Amino acid sequence: MRNRNKNFISFLLLTFLCYNSYSQSDLLKDIIQSVSIDSIRKTIIDLQNFQTRYEYSPQQDSAGVYIFNRLNSAGLNVEFEEYAIGQAGFSCFDFLTPSHLWIGGTSGALVYSVDSGENWEYLNTQTSNAINDIEFYNRFIGWIVGSGGLIKKTSDRGNTWVQQNSGTAISLYGISFISSSIGLIVGGNGKILRTTNGGTNWESIISGTNENLYDVQFLNQNNAWAVGNNGKILFSSNSGLSWEFQTPPANSISEYRKVYFIDSLKGWIIVSGNFILKTTDGGKIWERIELNAIYGSDYRGITFSDSLTGFLVEASGNILKTTNGGDSWFHQYLYKGWTVRLNNIISLPNNKLLICGSNGYLLLSSNGGETWFNRTHTLPSQLIHKTNNIVAQLRGTIKPDNEFIFVAHYDSYSYNYETSAPGADDNASGTAAVIEAARILKNYEFESTINFLLVSGEEFGMFGSTFHAFNARANKRNIQCAINADMIGYPIGHIQPRLIVGSYKTYNSMIDSILTYNQKHNLNIFLEPVIDNSGASDYGPFALAGYNALHIAEGTPEEIWGGANPFYHTPMDLYEKLSPNLLLKATQLLTSSIAELAKPLRKLYVEEPLSIIEYKLYQNYPNPFNSETNISFNIPEESYVILKIYDVLGRDLFTLINQNLKPGKYSTHLNLYEFQRYLTPLPSSGVYFYRLEAKSVSNKFYSESKKFLILK
Repeated sequence: MRNRNKNFISFLLLTFLCYNSYSQSDLLKDIIQSVSIDSIRKTIIDLQNFQTRYEYSPQQDSAGVYIFNRLNSAGLNVEFEEYAIGQAGFSCFDFLTPSHLWIGGTSGALVYSVDSGENWEYLNTQTSNAINDIEFYNRFIGWIVGSGGLIKKTSDRGNTWVQQNSGTAISLYGISFISSSIGLIVGGNGKILRTTNGGTNWESIISGTNENLYDVQFLNQNNAWAVGNNGKILFSSNSGLSWEFQTPPANSISEYRKVYFIDSLKGWIIVSGNFILKTTDGGKIWERIELNAIYGSDYRGITFSDSLTGFLVEASGNILKTTNGGDSWFHQYLYKGWTVRLNNIISLPNNKLLICGSNGYLLLSSNGGETWFNRTHTLPSQLIHKTNNIVAQLRGTIKPDNEFIFVAHYDSYSYNYETSAPGADDNASGTAAVIEAARILKNYEFESTINFLLVSGEEFGMFGSTFHAFNARANKRNIQCAINADMIGYPIGHIQPRLIVGSYKTYNSMIDSILTYNQKHNLNIFLEPVIDNSGASDYGPFALAGYNALHIAEGTPEEIWGGANPFYHTPMDLYEKLSPNLLLKATQLLTSSIAELAKPLRKLYVEEPLSIIEYKLYQNYPNPFNSETNISFNIPEESYVILKIYDVLGRDLFTLINQNLKPGKYSTHLNLYEFQRYLTPLPSSGVYFYRLEAKSVSNKFYSESKKFLILK
């Protein structure tokens, strides 16, 4: 009986509302009033009941499925966005034409590619020592050197390895062979080793220094260079039998990390500092080339694709380029994050470049460094941990390429993280706000697209948001702003409800918009604008990727880390410790802000799907009309639906609906004056068409068109 009454009232409400136009202010008021603390509480408690959502735990995977199902049940188009976290850091390459490539790193990690880095094979080196350098003389014969005096040789491209005797436990950093027999190794404390029989025996050579030597390169049968700490440049003209020191430029003493020659005359030395060294006469004179200090001073790798075009990588994520042979360098790209440390770069055929770094970072460019894609997920399964972000999209109908992102992380941490990290505040509260916003906003149509993004890996160092933000940049997505919700439930400070609104490094004008929305909608939240230098949440990667990004939280990072929330990262981070009023107000602010930015156009009304068995498009009413009418249609099963308006010539005038819909009877209101910003002039009197297209989850297709008449 109660259900029948509810359905009848719903039908009457639908019949009444669908013929009335609502202003944007009315829509936003309706959105704010729809936020439910009961719904928020349920989500937080459901998430905390997983006990822990720490990365690597099965509970986190289960929580991800729960979030996916919640967003999917709301009728949104939801996807898992898989990415990978590396289990080893990489620092050294070797490449043999046309396409053979090896990469080595920590814990004996070594991988091999036969297609220039598109796919990788795991090679078992049977060592846990760090691999510091790789040298392959041909595609079968090669060596690795590393910590603890490690030297190993392979004769089958790396499938099996034979230990060679270095005679030392000192770390070895660089290796170079000029033939299958003659090779050099450099290492700590000025160590230089030389072989003339492919490494069967290694002879210790006097270097004349106790400084660490980090790299060595044979240029030809006789000439070789080695570089190291405290400005050491060593040169040999007799295949490494003896060495002499070369003089660096004045005021250029530093840690010299790599030596790189492209021919008998031109070479470079990578330096720990905001400069590099260059020679054009085979090392007789080294010239200091200044680099802009704002791009860091921890340069790790250099490569040239031709005599003029070269690239430098700096550890914190800066990529520099030269087009004049290294005389000057400009900043080309930034790939930066809390866990990003770039260690080396190599030039490959067909305009490709590959960068390796910490945490298994592999960045591949196929257009000469213009864009970079994360390729960590292509590494062998032994070396990566795969995890998921969850993305739900509400596609805009007028400017669908304009995106606004509402982001929160769903993983959790505590000092007992493996078994008890309920994370009600950090960050089930932010996750619940995103899910609540999705539940409400899916009933509205917006000018621009809204993406609801739940990320993993935040507690590890913003892995999920870093992947998403920089992948978006590489794909040239037009993200207007990302709003991050992280810890929005525990009251900090004397004035309540209080939240901070932060941006990274500099003041973002979007903060002013949030302050305005708070006042405009009478939310009465005490909002404190802050400039945050830590970037210690998921807005940070979006800001680093060049997007507008805001952080909304209960307190500043300094307050949180300083103990203002005593339950932070503890097993006592439970819903009962949170303020329902603060949660409600924060979610209202976040939901209305993302809605206001994306610009709501109209509310989409739906009757409960009692007996809808087929698709159907109804004739609009009223028809003819002057400026406003209503269009209804039936959806018998979950479908992706597009509803568009065309003129008699078949030209697409505008889109009314472009989103995933659950089964039901829908009605949308068309007000021509809503589109006057986009249509100049507005449609004149005459015949027009509206067309419904639907594709169901079971791959059924439906389309139908009807015409209406506008009378001015």
